[in-house]
Amino acid sequence: EWDDEWDDDHGGRGRFYPRRRGGRIEFRFADADYERVLLEGDFNDWLGDRMDFDEQGEVWSLRVDLDPGRHHYRFRVEAGRDDWKAIDPSNPDARKLRGRGWVSILDLSENRRPRRPRWESLRRARREFERSNEFHEVFVGYQRVDGWTLGLVPSFLTGRGFEPSAWGRVSYGLKSERWSGGVTVLQPLLAGNRLWLRLDGFAGTDFTDQTGISDPENSLAAILFREDYRDYHRREGVTASLVFGAWRWLRLEGGARSDDFTSLERTVNWSLHSGVFRPNPPVDEGSLRAVFGNARLGTRFSYLELAYERCGDDVMEGDFDYERLAGTLRGRLRLGRRQHLDVRLAGGGALTGALPVQRQFVVGGLGTVRGYDYQSLLVPAASGGAAAPYGGQKMVLANAEYTFAIDRDFDVFLFYDAGMAWEDRKADVELDQLKGGAGLGVEIEDAGLRVTIAKALDGSERDPVVAVRLQRMF
Repeated sequence: EWDDEWDDDHGGRGRFYPRRRGGRIEFRFADADYERVLLEGDFNDWLGDRMDFDEQGEVWSLRVDLDPGRHHYRFRVEAGRDDWKAIDPSNPDARKLRGRGWVSILDLSENRRPRRPRWESLRRARREFERSNEFHEVFVGYQRVDGWTLGLVPSFLTGRGFEPSAWGRVSYGLKSERWSGGVTVLQPLLAGNRLWLRLDGFAGTDFTDQTGISDPENSLAAILFREDYRDYHRREGVTASLVFGAWRWLRLEGGARSDDFTSLERTVNWSLHSGVFRPNPPVDEGSLRAVFGNARLGTRFSYLELAYERCGDDVMEGDFDYERLAGTLRGRLRLGRRQHLDVRLAGGGALTGALPVQRQFVVGGLGTVRGYDYQSLLVPAASGGAAAPYGGQKMVLANAEYTFAIDRDFDVFLFYDAGMAWEDRKADVELDQLKGGAGLGVEIEDAGLRVTIAKALDGSERDPVVAVRLQRMF
């Protein structure tokens, strides 16, 4: 029989394992700057009950009336643009339920000593795949280069010994009549999925993520408003790297990549909104052979991330020669139970050489400085050129967002953004060149809906920009 006196090592389970409190069962989940955590189980028809957050203890908790017997449950975690389902990290007893996926098991008929857990290694593999991929089994999208796209996302994840995990994606563009596909394989080199050999292969339509917009958001913007916030190219290549991810708060990666780039043209103009899509800009075509290193330290809402890339004949023979460094510092400051302040500082640039179009920095509009047109904030090189520049060789970006929770599912926030990109990598960065924007917004958490109105602070007469988002900007 469980009671209020609980030792952290009792039964080998740890202090977050469900326990009996005041005649009820208390479920607990450790916080890592999450926005919301819900408890799903067969005792609430898997609908999800919102858990309470203890700011001092940094833990989410909920007490539930449960009858004796065997129960299945899991947590649904929401953190900005991410939303995932997790088994209980403190409970090694889990199984895969048909129609539900992996769930944790709580047996109230006996107090058994649990088995040695392997679920943390399974979570590490899934977390690695989720870093850069939309993790859905089937997807439908729409964009101006391929038109309507239909795809599948098969995956195989395991946490057993040295068995590899794999993730794939294949799609077909109905208008372009082009196939795109890729696969990622994680081969563990240390037990428990703490160090991997990661292999990536891809051939098809790709883009450089400059705006932080998800697949569903971009498709809806294209269908409803004739706005495609991505610039596309065809990429064929492979990447091999070593990834260290023993802890949730640290990830290190180093490796080499070989990619061949070609330009793509717009193929569709259909949308519910009148007008035409903007053209898809050409890229610098050729072979890119590079070595790279990435490091991330911190939690979901408070972290430091650095990315370095070097290509040239002294590294591997290819068509490009440059050195690129980019970094992001993000933090969340809790000002009270209902208030928090999010801040992001980002910057990057070419250290040597000239960045090709597909590696340049774009500032302005969605995901960067609200209140301005996409890709509009750029200081051209003094020498000028025959054609209008695409992006910058370096950039600076700053964002701040203050949020006040009106109730559990409705937030109001104020924000300020500032940033600029420079076509000349040797140009001096002057603060008075930065363009700022400010505004306010509301968020309905249950619907995952954010509506903002932003005004450019450059003294122009441009109208305020209203935007509807399905995720946080940063």
